[in-house]
Amino acid sequence: MGYEYALTGTEAPPSNGIATAQSSATLSGLTAATNYYLHVRSNCGTDGFSSWITHPFQTSYTCGAVYYDSGGASQDYSDNEDRVQSICPSSPGYMASLQLTSMGIEEDWDALYVHNGDSVEDGLFASNNGVTQAGYPAGGYYGFMAPPTFVSTHPSGCLTTHFRSDGGVTELGWAGNITCVNVCSNVVVNTQDDGPGSLRFALNCNPSGTQILFNILLAADTIEVLSPIEINNNFQIINTFNDAVVIKAAAEGPIFKVNSGANVNLEKLKLLSGQGNAGRAIDNAGTLNLKNIDVIDLAGQNGGSTVKNSGALIIEGSTGILE
Repeated sequence: MGYEYALTGTEAPPSNGIATAQSSATLSGLTAATNYYLHVRSNCGTDGFSSWITHPFQTSYTCGAVYYDSGGASQDYSDNEDRVQSICPSSPGYMASLQLTSMGIEEDWDALYVHNGDSVEDGLFASNNGVTQAGYPAGGYYGFMAPPTFVSTHPSGCLTTHFRSDGGVTELGWAGNITCVNVCSNVVVNTQDDGPGSLRFALNCNPSGTQILFNILLAADTIEVLSPIEINNNFQIINTFNDAVVIKAAAEGPIFKVNSGANVNLEKLKLLSGQGNAGRAIDNAGTLNLKNIDVIDLAGQNGGSTVKNSGALIIEGSTGILE
């Protein structure tokens, strides 16, 4: 009992596949921007196998690829398409950019939608076009004039396209260039939880040993983090201005979760704890140096701890915990 599955480059099912008792499997070593067919069938024991069920899919495009519709460089796209594709950078700190160099999409009927993120639930780079004659939503691109370049500002760095065609006329489709823009900086310039210019983004995209600094406009301003910032590398997070930069934990906290092996220096910051129990401002399992840090415990009356330490903790300068 169980299943067999197979991955092929053609639609025809194979004669046999890989046996498994699990209802899920991980496929690795796939090539970007490539069409594949996943075939699955049930092992019914003495009754043999069920028929193959085939699911076509295409792997994501990435930096440096040429982006075509389903017809490729020379064929039209198909009727009745409802095709979603994500375009993602392969390295943190980069944003996907899509420049369509040619476009031919049936005017007023078919439409290409471009979303700022890794799913169709993310914000739309909307055109001025209304609802199509086929009833597809407003904001899609069609016709024969290529739109402006799309550049992701989403924390994932991805763009997602959604193409819809009706059952009538088809056109040649589109061609475009995918590039990836390096937006990683060691200077925090906004108070957002994530995305380019944020503290979380800077810690995720910069290499170990980087000194993370703050733009002067953030002095005395507040960064609210919606979930703990996990740190696995060595960083100095330093405010160089007279007024402290305030970092506040949303919900339970903590603000920072310093994992084993990481060495982190924090200097001249004001940390506002979450409402949780243990380590609602900082959870440290690495080496943590606090210099001129004010930790404000917003839930001290609840017991528990503001700083949870299972690693090495070094205190310097005027550092304290206040309620």
